[in-house]
Amino acid sequence: MKLANTIIPVLALLAATTGVQARGLLGQNYVEASVGFASVDVGAFSDVENWTYGLGGNYALLQTGDNSSIGLDIGGDVALLDGEGFEATGLSVDTVVYYDAGQFKPGIGLSLAYVFEGDNADDEFGGSVAALVEWEISKDTTLTPFIAYNRVEEGTDSWAYGSELAFWVNEHLNVGVTGSYDRYDNDIDGYSMMLNVRYGF
Repeated sequence: MKLANTIIPVLALLAATTGVQARGLLGQNYVEASVGFASVDVGAFSDVENWTYGLGGNYALLQTGDNSSIGLDIGGDVALLDGEGFEATGLSVDTVVYYDAGQFKPGIGLSLAYVFEGDNADDEFGGSVAALVEWEISKDTTLTPFIAYNRVEEGTDSWAYGSELAFWVNEHLNVGVTGSYDRYDNDIDGYSMMLNVRYGF
């Protein structure tokens, strides 16, 4: 995971911003835009690299409170993958069930996706299951480590081990950086980085 190169400038920005009421991303309503980069090491061949551009959102379907410590978020996004010699568009629906333990919120996420491959290959379904813990480092900063298992219809499996560092710049604006180490079939590995900008309402 190559998150280390981004943590220092992010923490410097945190020191210069004022906080808001303590909150993370779980249990919040927001829209988001993201841009990401991924690289896969395929051994003797050149690395496979691609950029991802996405638009999405999250809705707190079930919020925690005095009567319940269980929360449920649903969301979705559309993403354009722009790689070397290929393009694809993905649509996904996501849900996260989590337990609100105060400073820590462990959860389980499920994502279902459909990928339009264009002329490169057949369209296919995919999905992932993730375990995560959202940790409120401060009243406006969260660190969320995760482990995710991903699979597409043609049988390609992968595991992602990563984390997102996110903070609320003000009442509505949230910025996050995600990094992960990705492990594929046949001892192929890679990494991915993503910048997420969210508007909460």
